[in-house]
Amino acid sequence: MKATFDELGYKYFYKTLNSKDYGIPQHRQRIFVIGFKGKSVNFDFPEPIPLQNSMQDFLEDYIESKYYLKEKGVKFVTSFKNRKKRYTQINGNIAICQKVNQQFNWHGDFVFEDIENAEFNERPLHKYE
Repeated sequence: MKATFDELGYKYFYKTLNSKDYGIPQHRQRIFVIGFKGKSVNFDFPEPIPLQNSMQDFLEDYIESKYYLKEKGVKFVTSFKNRKKRYTQINGNIAICQKVNQQFNWHGDFVFEDIENAEFNERPLHKYE
């Protein structure tokens, strides 16, 4: 990809950003590529923005039962052996958990950080134009 941008005369910048570092209480890493054709441009990716809201701030008080795990699913997710394997993690600020349509794929694909090393941002969500 870098060679193609170079061939086409782009000045480009790339960085892996995580939504949890920009005011969104969800662990979602993405690679962002910003390019400028034929221009000598200095570009800096925005500084991280701390979380102002936790997942609980967005959850509704009364939810239909069809959206809840059944007893078997709750036992699986909360069992010691599976918590130790870190299939699910909810720490109050950022949630990493199975989607409803993954109920038969209990292992999911997650990137985990030790809570001891976690940093939580406190700044409000910032809108970029």
